Amino acid sequence: MNNKQLIGFLGLGAFSALSILSFAYLLQVMIRDANFLMNIEPKLNFWITESLTFLIFIIVSLLFLTWSSQNLETLKKSIKKALVISIATYFLINVFQFIYTFYGTQYIMEKSMENMSDYYDYLKENPLYRTCNSIVVYIEYIIFGLIVFFKMKEENSLN
Repeated sequence: MNNKQLIGFLGLGAFSALSILSFAYLLQVMIRDANFLMNIEPKLNFWITESLTFLIFIIVSLLFLTWSSQNLETLKKSIKKALVISIATYFLINVFQFIYTFYGTQYIMEKSMENMSDYYDYLKENPLYRTCNSIVVYIEYIIFGLIVFFKMKEENSLN
Protein backbone atom coordinates (compact mmCIF):
# COMPACT_ATOMS: atom_id res chain seq x y z
CA MET A 1 0.00 0.00 0.00
CA ASN A 2 1.40 3.39 -0.96
CA ASN A 3 1.04 6.65 0.99
CA LYS A 4 -1.80 7.91 -1.21
CA GLN A 5 -3.82 4.76 -0.51
CA LEU A 6 -3.01 4.95 3.21
CA ILE A 7 -4.27 8.52 3.43
CA GLY A 8 -7.33 7.53 1.41
CA PHE A 9 -8.09 4.65 3.77
CA LEU A 10 -7.64 6.88 6.82
CA GLY A 11 -10.09 9.38 5.33
CA LEU A 12 -12.48 6.62 4.35
CA GLY A 13 -12.41 5.24 7.88
CA ALA A 14 -12.86 8.65 9.48
CA PHE A 15 -15.76 9.76 7.28
CA SER A 16 -17.39 6.34 7.42
CA ALA A 17 -17.27 6.38 11.22
CA LEU A 18 -18.67 9.92 11.26
CA SER A 19 -21.41 8.83 8.85
CA ILE A 20 -22.36 5.86 11.02
CA LEU A 21 -22.47 8.06 14.14
CA SER A 22 -24.52 10.73 12.35
CA PHE A 23 -26.92 8.14 10.95
CA ALA A 24 -27.40 6.58 14.39
CA TYR A 25 -28.03 10.02 15.90
CA LEU A 26 -30.59 10.89 13.20
CA LEU A 27 -32.44 7.64 13.87
CA GLN A 28 -32.20 8.26 17.62
CA VAL A 29 -34.00 11.59 17.24
CA MET A 30 -36.59 10.07 14.92
CA ILE A 31 -37.26 7.13 17.24
CA ARG A 32 -37.61 9.45 20.25
CA ASP A 33 -40.01 11.67 18.31
CA ALA A 34 -42.05 8.68 17.09
CA ASN A 35 -42.39 7.64 20.73
CA PHE A 36 -43.76 11.11 21.51
CA LEU A 37 -46.41 10.62 18.83
CA MET A 38 -47.29 7.17 20.21
CA ASN A 39 -47.69 8.57 23.75
CA ILE A 40 -44.93 6.39 25.18
CA GLU A 41 -44.16 7.36 28.76
CA PRO A 42 -40.84 9.24 29.19
CA LYS A 43 -38.94 6.48 30.99
CA LEU A 44 -39.88 3.86 28.40
CA ASN A 45 -39.23 6.33 25.57
CA PHE A 46 -35.70 6.88 26.88
CA TRP A 47 -34.88 3.18 27.10
CA ILE A 48 -36.49 2.26 23.77
CA THR A 49 -34.62 5.07 22.05
CA GLU A 50 -31.26 4.24 23.65
CA SER A 51 -31.59 0.50 23.05
CA LEU A 52 -32.61 0.78 19.41
CA THR A 53 -29.96 3.39 18.66
CA PHE A 54 -27.32 1.20 20.27
CA LEU A 55 -28.40 -1.82 18.20
CA ILE A 56 -28.55 0.22 14.99
CA PHE A 57 -25.05 1.59 15.59
CA ILE A 58 -23.61 -1.88 16.21
CA ILE A 59 -25.38 -3.49 13.24
CA VAL A 60 -24.43 -0.73 10.78
CA SER A 61 -20.82 -0.79 12.05
CA LEU A 62 -20.61 -4.55 11.61
CA LEU A 63 -22.15 -4.38 8.15
CA PHE A 64 -19.76 -1.65 7.03
CA LEU A 65 -16.65 -3.37 8.37
CA THR A 66 -17.70 -6.72 6.91
CA TRP A 67 -18.42 -5.16 3.53
CA SER A 68 -15.13 -3.23 3.60
CA SER A 69 -13.04 -6.28 4.44
CA GLN A 70 -14.78 -8.34 1.73
CA ASN A 71 -14.19 -5.62 -0.88
CA LEU A 72 -10.67 -4.58 0.09
CA GLU A 73 -9.14 -5.15 -3.34
CA THR A 74 -11.86 -3.11 -5.03
CA LEU A 75 -11.39 -0.34 -2.45
CA LYS A 76 -7.63 -0.30 -3.05
CA LYS A 77 -8.22 0.23 -6.77
CA SER A 78 -10.78 3.00 -6.27
CA ILE A 79 -9.96 4.51 -2.89
CA LYS A 80 -10.44 8.07 -4.16
CA LYS A 81 -13.99 7.25 -5.33
CA ALA A 82 -14.77 5.49 -2.04
CA LEU A 83 -13.45 8.47 -0.08
CA VAL A 84 -15.58 10.91 -2.09
CA ILE A 85 -18.64 8.70 -1.52
CA SER A 86 -17.97 8.51 2.24
CA ILE A 87 -17.53 12.31 2.48
CA ALA A 88 -20.70 12.88 0.44
CA THR A 89 -22.60 10.36 2.58
CA TYR A 90 -21.54 12.16 5.76
CA PHE A 91 -22.68 15.54 4.46
CA LEU A 92 -25.91 14.11 3.04
CA ILE A 93 -26.80 12.58 6.40
CA ASN A 94 -26.10 15.94 8.06
CA VAL A 95 -28.38 17.69 5.57
CA PHE A 96 -31.13 15.17 6.47
CA GLN A 97 -30.45 15.86 10.16
CA PHE A 98 -30.87 19.58 9.59
CA ILE A 99 -34.05 19.15 7.56
CA TYR A 100 -35.52 16.71 10.07
CA THR A 101 -34.61 18.90 13.02
CA PHE A 102 -36.18 21.92 11.35
CA TYR A 103 -39.38 20.33 10.03
CA GLY A 104 -39.67 17.21 12.17
CA THR A 105 -39.30 19.02 15.48
CA GLN A 106 -41.84 21.61 14.39
CA TYR A 107 -44.29 18.82 13.50
CA ILE A 108 -43.69 17.01 16.81
CA MET A 109 -44.20 20.25 18.73
CA GLU A 110 -47.51 20.82 16.95
CA LYS A 111 -48.76 17.25 17.43
CA SER A 112 -47.23 16.17 20.70
CA MET A 113 -45.85 19.12 22.65
CA GLU A 114 -47.13 17.80 25.97
CA ASN A 115 -45.36 14.46 25.56
CA MET A 116 -42.17 16.21 24.49
CA SER A 117 -42.35 18.53 27.48
CA ASP A 118 -43.04 15.62 29.85
CA TYR A 119 -40.03 13.77 28.46
CA TYR A 120 -37.60 16.63 29.01
CA ASP A 121 -39.07 17.38 32.45
CA TYR A 122 -38.56 13.73 33.36
CA LEU A 123 -34.92 13.88 32.24
CA LYS A 124 -34.40 17.05 34.30
CA GLU A 125 -35.86 15.35 37.38
CA ASN A 126 -33.75 12.23 36.81
CA PRO A 127 -30.20 13.30 35.89
CA LEU A 128 -29.05 9.68 36.02
CA TYR A 129 -30.63 9.21 32.58
CA ARG A 130 -28.36 11.83 31.05
CA THR A 131 -25.41 10.01 32.62
CA CYS A 132 -26.69 6.73 31.16
CA ASN A 133 -26.95 8.40 27.75
CA SER A 134 -23.29 9.47 27.96
CA ILE A 135 -22.19 6.04 29.12
CA VAL A 136 -24.02 4.37 26.23
CA VAL A 137 -22.15 6.61 23.76
CA TYR A 138 -18.79 5.61 25.26
CA ILE A 139 -19.81 1.95 25.22
CA GLU A 140 -20.63 2.33 21.53
CA TYR A 141 -17.13 3.72 20.90
CA ILE A 142 -15.53 0.89 22.86
CA ILE A 143 -17.56 -1.74 21.02
CA PHE A 144 -16.76 -0.10 17.68
CA GLY A 145 -13.06 -0.25 18.59
CA LEU A 146 -13.40 -3.91 19.58
CA ILE A 147 -15.23 -4.72 16.35
CA VAL A 148 -12.40 -3.11 14.36
CA PHE A 149 -9.77 -4.89 16.45
CA PHE A 150 -11.38 -8.32 16.05
CA LYS A 151 -12.01 -7.77 12.34
CA MET A 152 -8.30 -7.02 11.95
CA LYS A 153 -7.42 -10.10 13.99
CA GLU A 154 -9.80 -12.20 11.88
CA GLU A 155 -8.25 -10.88 8.66
CA ASN A 156 -4.73 -11.60 9.95
CA SER A 157 -5.66 -15.18 10.76
CA LEU A 158 -7.06 -15.66 7.24
CA ASN A 159 -3.83 -14.45 5.60
